[in-house]
Amino acid sequence: MVERDNVEVRKLELSLEKQIPADCAALIIAGASQKMSKAEVDLINAWLRRSGRLLVLADSRKESGLEPLLREWGVLLRNDIVLDPARTLTGREVFVSAYTTHPVTKKLSTTAAIFHLPRSVEPDATQSASADRPNVTPLALSSETSWSESQPDQSPAQYDKGTDDILGQISLAVAVEKGATTGRLDMQIRPTRMIVFGDSGFVSNGGLTGGDTSLFMSSLNWLLDREQLMAIAPKAVEDTRLKLTRDDIRTLFWSAVLGIPLLAAFPGLVLWIRRRK
Repeated sequence: MVERDNVEVRKLELSLEKQIPADCAALIIAGASQKMSKAEVDLINAWLRRSGRLLVLADSRKESGLEPLLREWGVLLRNDIVLDPARTLTGREVFVSAYTTHPVTKKLSTTAAIFHLPRSVEPDATQSASADRPNVTPLALSSETSWSESQPDQSPAQYDKGTDDILGQISLAVAVEKGATTGRLDMQIRPTRMIVFGDSGFVSNGGLTGGDTSLFMSSLNWLLDREQLMAIAPKAVEDTRLKLTRDDIRTLFWSAVLGIPLLAAFPGLVLWIRRRK
């Protein structure tokens, strides 16, 4: 997916590096399987301070070690899962129902990305209002019927009022920028940029949809300063899977259980009535 858009991808072992390579245009950390060491996190943070670009795909129920770094850059990655039972098939999917106004999402209003048991990621409201603080913008939101479940292991999962659960639209991704020179044509300073998603599964080969591809590639193009590609509407990716809510499934079920048998019995019923007459 990435290589076809003329992006060279290399695997980087941070534990073996003294610094991020100078020719690294953007660093991607996708679904970290184990917690990163403090030395690795410090390496990334130092690189970000030198106008680095970072894309984080963080899964729920996993501590990546990046949480303190993200807080420093104004991003709160909650230890939760986002659920939306009214709009899911298996209980795991969360449909992105709305995008905010941002260069990344400008051409995505008609695309539907699907996350899998994501965690919420949002601007850290406790950050001081200093002039040089990072600008953190939510990108993708869940629906009004979703909630942030603060007890991921609770069974059955349910929204509990009066707890840390949050009901309503939940931020599933944010964009961070610091050092941008708005309106200053005489200054060419490369700003630090970062995008954080609360899920990595949406870009896996098994779960990839057209909306997922568009969201990921638009995010990467923003990090790589490829505005000319972001100005082009994403190519349509054929996706033949049905996206059904539970209400849709219920309707189909009763149509199959009652509708089809009644339809089949109708001619016989008409014939029986005629014979009685």
